Amino acid sequence: MSPHRNVALRHRRHHRSRLQRRSARVIRPGGMLVSVVGPVEARPVNGSAVDLVVEFVPSQLV
Repeated sequence: MSPHRNVALRHRRHHRSRLQRRSARVIRPGGMLVSVVGPVEARPVNGSAVDLVVEFVPSQLV
């Protein structure tokens, strides 16, 4: 896999659906739609989609 992928990030909750649908349409074959705010609702036709989940430990945030 190439480290240079076509990646679209969505980030605004109130425009999530519209932005996600628009982003899913422009993903190139083999590209990836990454969600950082919740489950992916619009899947790219020629690519894949993932939810990025970050868990943190408050004691490690110094």
